[in-house]
Amino acid sequence: MHRSELNLSGIWVPLVTPFKGGAVDHAGLRRIVVRCAGAGVAGFVACGSTGEPWALDDTEQQAVLQTVLETAGGVPVLMGLAGNLAGRAAALVQPRGGCLCAAHRAL
Repeated sequence: MHRSELNLSGIWVPLVTPFKGGAVDHAGLRRIVVRCAGAGVAGFVACGSTGEPWALDDTEQQAVLQTVLETAGGVPVLMGLAGNLAGRAAALVQPRGGCLCAAHRAL
């Protein structure tokens, strides 16, 4: 498997995950990604803001990642993960089309 080198130069945006009515607001998330991509950001960090990995279940995290990947228009994406179960975090980090993922484990 060939892996491309991760280039973290430029401006990378840790995306806030918007909520509406107690659920992830995917339309709002798409608007944020489109606006930032149009401004020329170098990359995105899905679930990379104020603790979203802790607040979202696995299905919600995957849905947020999918929304960002579908909307990013080829702009690289990192995924913020959190947890104290290394195996669970590792299971969430699966190769996905163009997604560069990083896992963070609680100490």
